[in-house]
Amino acid sequence: MSAQEKQMEVCEVCGAFLIIGDAQTRVDDHLQGKQHMGYAKIKSTIEELKVSLDLDLQCDYSKLMIW
Repeated sequence: MSAQEKQMEVCEVCGAFLIIGDAQTRVDDHLQGKQHMGYAKIKSTIEELKVSLDLDLQCDYSKLMIW
């Protein structure tokens, strides 16, 4: 590996490339950034909608089973 090549990892939330072992301030800046925060909010909303949809489907299914 040359001097300019750095090991990187992908942020699990937003998909940005992060340098492994980077300064904590840069990591903190990333975690508080608009892109990261936006994707975190989107993922949270999707999870909430999935739970809500699952509950709605369970309720509808139980209504159909009443004879």
